[in-house]
Amino acid sequence: MDGFTKRTQQKMERIENVAAAMLPLPLADIKIADIAKQAGVSQVTIYNYYGSKEKLLQVATERVVDHQLQQFKEVITGGLSFEEKLKQIILLKKQSAHVIDLHTFNELMQMDDIFREKMLKKQQEQSMPLLFQLIAEGRDKQLIRPSVRDETLLFYLNMISQVFTQLDTIQKMPSPIETLVEDFLNMFFYGILRQSEG
Repeated sequence: MDGFTKRTQQKMERIENVAAAMLPLPLADIKIADIAKQAGVSQVTIYNYYGSKEKLLQVATERVVDHQLQQFKEVITGGLSFEEKLKQIILLKKQSAHVIDLHTFNELMQMDDIFREKMLKKQQEQSMPLLFQLIAEGRDKQLIRPSVRDETLLFYLNMISQVFTQLDTIQKMPSPIETLVEDFLNMFFYGILRQSEG
């Protein structure tokens, strides 16, 4: 790799890292001028590389999503117990709410069919197989009732995860996040009714 190409790649990496750090903001609040200043490049350089703010943010979003998928994969394929894997997945989902603003993500998806297809493909080909792998593990260990369908379980897990992504809207949470997750998972596995003894 020649020096010019290497410097260009380094600049682009700085730009994309700065843009990724701004993804928790609403789209209208993300300014090319701010990105250029923090990355130490000119606005013209950014437009030359990416063409528009939206294209840059799509590239930055893809980097963030790839990083999240890698974390997700490490949890699923790691040596944690089934219960601990569920807990970590929910906590990762909670953290993702701080990494990219949902409205920003949806706006970027709506602007570009190619980008939307790319994100959906990542979900279908990477995220979903990992979830089904986790479910298969739970079934192998006889932790999931045979009568519970995979689709129902996925819906339920997604519902719980969505609740935890919105916890920041609550002024005062009743317990630390980790405690709440453990309580939810306890109810998930054992229900809320006392079991009869004997």
